[in-house]
Amino acid sequence: MPKENRIRILNHIGPSHCSATSSAVLAALVSGPCPSLRLPIPNLTEAGANALSQFKGNYLTVTEMTDLSPEAAKALSRCETVGLSLEGLDHLSGEAAEELSRCRADWLTIGGGGYQKTSPLTLSLRSLDSISETTASALSRFQGQTLMLFVKHISEEVAVALSHYPGLLNLTTLETLPDAAAHALAGRKARKDK
Repeated sequence: MPKENRIRILNHIGPSHCSATSSAVLAALVSGPCPSLRLPIPNLTEAGANALSQFKGNYLTVTEMTDLSPEAAKALSRCETVGLSLEGLDHLSGEAAEELSRCRADWLTIGGGGYQKTSPLTLSLRSLDSISETTASALSRFQGQTLMLFVKHISEEVAVALSHYPGLLNLTTLETLPDAAAHALAGRKARKDK
């Protein structure tokens, strides 16, 4: 039996030399049958995100991103996939989060995506340092089953906002959690699976 089709573009040269950023190239990549697509796109444009929104496979992962515009987030939110993963982000605005909250995926992952050297002897998983209360409030409106955030620190206000998310909330790479934030998260009521 043949292995399922998967496309993974590895970028060993570096993002300045090779990346899949042309909307025409992206449109061609998403047009074929492929259940899983993982692409290094450091600077995702609105046109590129529009092309990716046509992906009909199960899992779409965009790596090497550092920022996401609200326009690109709006386009990505139209993607009808099981999982959408946006790796490498070091910032997510409230406006982009609001657009992502409308995402049609069952699960949404923000941050993560490999390791970064934090000292000569230490590697740590890439993650957002923190998110704002506005960003957390927007993400809490995501209707998918799972929201995974690679974030190091959350405040009590962010925890209260995230506590309104009804699905499985996964806070990966959390380094600090104030007592009040822990209490806010502990009191959340997750929806029951049907």
